[in-house]
Amino acid sequence: MAPELICPQNYGFRGLQLSMEGDIYAFGMVVYEIVTGVRPFGVENLGVEDAIRKVLEGIRPVEPENAETIGFGRGVWKLVEECWKEDRMWRPMAGAVRKCLTVAASWSLAIPPGPTVVVSGGQD
Repeated sequence: MAPELICPQNYGFRGLQLSMEGDIYAFGMVVYEIVTGVRPFGVENLGVEDAIRKVLEGIRPVEPENAETIGFGRGVWKLVEECWKEDRMWRPMAGAVRKCLTVAASWSLAIPPGPTVVVSGGQD
């Protein structure tokens, strides 16, 4: 969960304010978990309070030593780090995330590219 959702008053909000930027933060964490196979911060039984403390202290998952070989090559690690920016306005937009992952997938030897899916009426 993005820090501004955990403690909105620390970020100038009066209450919980859901946003695309918060979703981008969460997306970065999901990508981390999918690629590494472990939960963010590497502790399977990390309590909710400890996870909240880490996020609010600005602690983010550490780049795995084997990042390149497990799927964090070609800028994907940099992308997830950008998704975790403290200031939500500095996080990438969804369209930029899609473009980065599309480029990374086109270079991947491990996973053959799938079919292109066309979605009408949506925005990036």
